[in-house]
Amino acid sequence: MSKFTLKKLIVCNHNNTIFDVKFAEDKLSERENLLTTVIIGENGTGKSYLLTMISEVFRGLDLKKKNKDISFRYDTYIVAYYLDGHTYFVKIDKNKIIEIKKDHKKINIDKLILPKKILAVSFMVNDKFTFASQKETSTEEETYKYLGIRRTSNAAWTTSIVKRVINSLVANSSNESFYLKVANILEFLNYKPKISLVFESTRKTLFTKKITLKALNDKVAKYKKLNDFRTDTISKFNKEDIKQLQNYINKIVIKRNQADNTSSELEFTMELNLSSRRDYVIKEYQILLKLVDLKLLNSPILKFFKNDKFEFEDASSGEKHLIFTLINIAAEIENNSLVLIDEPELSLHPNWQLNYINNLKKIFSEYVSSHFILATHSHYLVSDLENNSSSIVHISLDTLEDKPVRNANLINIDTYAWSAENVLYNIFGVRTVRNYYFEMDLRQLIDLVKDKSQNLQQIISLIDKLKQHTIDKNDPLNIILKEAERYLMNATNIR
Repeated sequence: MSKFTLKKLIVCNHNNTIFDVKFAEDKLSERENLLTTVIIGENGTGKSYLLTMISEVFRGLDLKKKNKDISFRYDTYIVAYYLDGHTYFVKIDKNKIIEIKKDHKKINIDKLILPKKILAVSFMVNDKFTFASQKETSTEEETYKYLGIRRTSNAAWTTSIVKRVINSLVANSSNESFYLKVANILEFLNYKPKISLVFESTRKTLFTKKITLKALNDKVAKYKKLNDFRTDTISKFNKEDIKQLQNYINKIVIKRNQADNTSSELEFTMELNLSSRRDYVIKEYQILLKLVDLKLLNSPILKFFKNDKFEFEDASSGEKHLIFTLINIAAEIENNSLVLIDEPELSLHPNWQLNYINNLKKIFSEYVSSHFILATHSHYLVSDLENNSSSIVHISLDTLEDKPVRNANLINIDTYAWSAENVLYNIFGVRTVRNYYFEMDLRQLIDLVKDKSQNLQQIISLIDKLKQHTIDKNDPLNIILKEAERYLMNATNIR
């Protein structure tokens, strides 16, 4: 049975084609691993924007199916995909769905089956994905999940990044499959399979002296009068909530006084391979968040274990990137998901880039029916692709009648284990100094001309390829190309 596979997307506006992209050959809908499509191209060709268009069209279809209002930004969208052994085709024109087909037969929108989840993943504050708050994306109705770092439409905070990771860890504390994925993520980072949450009190005496009900009531009343982000949450506190907070604090005070413990922090360590060591965290987490709202505790600190214990803030930018994106994908992904990842190579060492897709397929191996689409500048990611479960789309900009035209080509090449220079030259079209593959093409062209070869098609192909890599009019390569073109012209006239 075919797995979810995005086959094609066409976007048009005012009779101009914005995108016309084929993402995978038909054979890839039948696969043994999850499907990864890597989108490459120069800056400004629209790689990230293409991910946005994909997310918006599927989100729009989901909302239309639920009879919700949604406006598409362009005139026409055509999308084709495989799902659960069927082919689906949808055409949208001027905000109206004018045609839906299942296996080439027309159906109504209520019969349209969509991906279970559309996950928009980024670690950039200026990503182009549609922003949706955590509150909005946590509803069961919305299949689109924004998994970027923005907390508002145009800003991000470190505390919100940490909080998003912690929320994912706590919400899935009894999910063995989730924690196996987290353990695999930490293994990729050479971390130990355990994580700690630390809550530091805002005053040293919080856990050494019992607190009265009056003191807590006064605290709640104070914040209810303030018009800030805490007001909505604290306004919902009732008598039972406040009593619960008092009992929680005072129980800790009694235990610590008995043990002569004057620590001003609470630490919860989750052993990823021991479910019994995780269950208690979720029971106390909501209480702890209420204490954070009341400013009795600081926002939680996330700690990991390598050689020593260290805070999330002390991790490298690449480690933060992987922890944030992969744990949040693990918390949300289901079978038949569409996962869109923008620039996954950010801040990652080349060795991590080389192994990124391989580890992605290992961590999420149970989701064979899902399709991951990644936009990247990294040639290292492309050298890790197996053609039986991967595809490459190259986007370029040309000029036609003085107008920019975007081209998207599905590259049918198996690049698995290619060298960096091979990928740079033959896939990205980048000529590096002393590139072995560039020199091979150059030598072949020279030999063909020198030997007066009649393989004119090969000479034409090499000239066209090498012309893309001339630097300027003074580049010595131009001399060789002119000689080859002169030979080609003479040989053609003779024939």
